[in-house]
Formats: sequence, structure tokens, C-alpha cells
Amino acid sequence: EGERCHFVKYHEIRLLQVDGNYVRLFFRNTHAMMPRSLNYVEERLDPNIFFRANRQQIVNLNFVGRIEPWVGDGLLIIMQDGTQVEASRRQARELKNALEM
Repeated sequence: EGERCHFVKYHEIRLLQVDGNYVRLFFRNTHAMMPRSLNYVEERLDPNIFFRANRQQIVNLNFVGRIEPWVGDGLLIIMQDGTQVEASRRQARELKNALEM
């Protein structure tokens, strides 16, 4: 990130989010920008821990506080820190299958 370099363990990342041509990583009590696409980053993450909620965001399932029904058969993922992430209808089905809901 510019002149700074963050060393982050995968299990510390709670959310990844598209921000223009960058991916914003939320970890610990901070965030950083990475000049990569979300698809590039997703390919390197453990699919048993990280879930692509929509085209813009990936969540770490270990940081999910609760999941609620949402518009059009989607789901609203509420992270432990209160951040709300909408799972698209298609991804909501995937999440239900993954969590055996």
C-alpha cells in the first residue's frame, strides 16, 4: 500500500471489498488497499473459510455474526463488527448449501 507493506495472516482478514481498481482488505482494526482484482485475490483464498457474497465482497465466515433473510431470496450477512454484506440470490443458495441451512 504505497510505501507501506502490511504482513497479514489470512485468518486475520474479515472482509475484502472492491474499491475502484483495488481490493480493500479489512483486518485487525484497520484496512489496506491492494492493487489486484477481487478475482485474483479470491483464487488464493481458502474456499472453506472465505465466501464470495457478491461481485464486490468476500467475507471470512469466521467473522460472521449472524445471517438474516433479505430482499429477493438473498441473505444479509452481518459481520461481528456490524458491517452488513448483501449476498445475492445465487450466492445465498451457495451459502445455505455450504452452511447446511
